[in-house]
Amino acid sequence: MSFRLARSVLGRPLGRPVHLPSRPLSTRASIGPTSAAKKVAYGSLLATGTTIFLVYYFDSRSAIHQYVFPPILRYVVDAETGHKLAVKVLRSGWAPKDVGKDDERLAVELWGTQLSNPIGLAAGFDKDGEAIDGLFDLGFGWVEVGSVTPKPQVVYAPIQVFDCLMSYH
Repeated sequence: MSFRLARSVLGRPLGRPVHLPSRPLSTRASIGPTSAAKKVAYGSLLATGTTIFLVYYFDSRSAIHQYVFPPILRYVVDAETGHKLAVKVLRSGWAPKDVGKDDERLAVELWGTQLSNPIGLAAGFDKDGEAIDGLFDLGFGWVEVGSVTPKPQVVYAPIQVFDCLMSYH
């Protein structure tokens, strides 16, 4: 059966012509009210979501600081690098903050100085005193800055911070 015969039997061409919508390249799509409204809605949603995340992030009691960041950091970096990263984050002001007020029953006096709570950080974490404000923002009542030893020690191994893994059964 030839093409002419098929066309004459069916009365129309076998294939349909494809018509694609087109317009010249020099035209622009007009920004209608629905498009502008979508942009405002998406922008508002992004701003609201970012604000909620930042408020949640900067609250030291949020679960993200217990269940998300520590496991990721333990997996990604070694202990020494994690320690240096923590000091840098605390120094920069991007660390979470304890916004709650300490109960008055926690207040103690130590050598004539009134402390808001008896929880403190001993020497060794912030050896150079870089992140004092960040450490107090975490909720410590006192922070001891500096090293445990009076003189710098010779480093024998590249890693000076060790992980203690405990399992509870």
